[in-house]
Amino acid sequence: MSPALQDLLFAAADRAAAQLAGSDTDGEAEIRDLYSPVLRLCIAAADAEFDSRYEADRVAAQRMPLDYVTMLRRCVVTLAMQDSTGMSMPDFAALLASIERLTARPDPVQANEFTRHLATPDAINAVMEIAHDMRSPLTSILFLVETLRRGRSGPVTPVQERQLGLIYGAALGLNTLSCDVIDAIKGGSRLVDGRAIPFSVAEVILGVCDTVRPISEEKGVPITYVLPAADGRIGYPGAVSRVLLNLM
Repeated sequence: MSPALQDLLFAAADRAAAQLAGSDTDGEAEIRDLYSPVLRLCIAAADAEFDSRYEADRVAAQRMPLDYVTMLRRCVVTLAMQDSTGMSMPDFAALLASIERLTARPDPVQANEFTRHLATPDAINAVMEIAHDMRSPLTSILFLVETLRRGRSGPVTPVQERQLGLIYGAALGLNTLSCDVIDAIKGGSRLVDGRAIPFSVAEVILGVCDTVRPISEEKGVPITYVLPAADGRIGYPGAVSRVLLNLM
């Protein structure tokens, strides 16, 4: 793993622990300790003796709460989109795949068991796990498509840019759907996570417009918007973005 990617991974773990500590009973230091096995496993993935070592770390990583895993992936992608200097895109994709593989549950529910689980009190947990598992690969797709659209892997033709925009819009729609499923399971009232933060309403609106623009162009439906005169707010930009995206 390159130094840049290793720095990204540690920074993502710190950010994830800080965000989770605001809405979890565990403290920031305790959550950061829970991430340590995953970090060691990702860094040691190229070790020739990887399969015969790190057994305790593998068990600990597989027992990590799903929301902790999701937050780590989200922070890795967010930080990478902010600064990918010195980072290889194939190596970054391999890192996301490693996190997915190392935190996967050892005994996945088989197809013939799924119906039985839906008839038990564990049905809600089963659906919740599926929704969480959907978000991980979809987040990776969104990041990689955005990387291609920005030309970081080479020039992109107008036709390719439009096609990538449609892929991005479809993946984002599925990602939003999985978030809505989780929200519905939790009673339909949990739109926000963590503490309220300062954010720009204009940036949220423009971000949503950029996301749906390829779809609007495909359908021939123009996007119109009016930015607010008072832009700064304290709140939950992720929740606002989700609501606006659903409405759009």
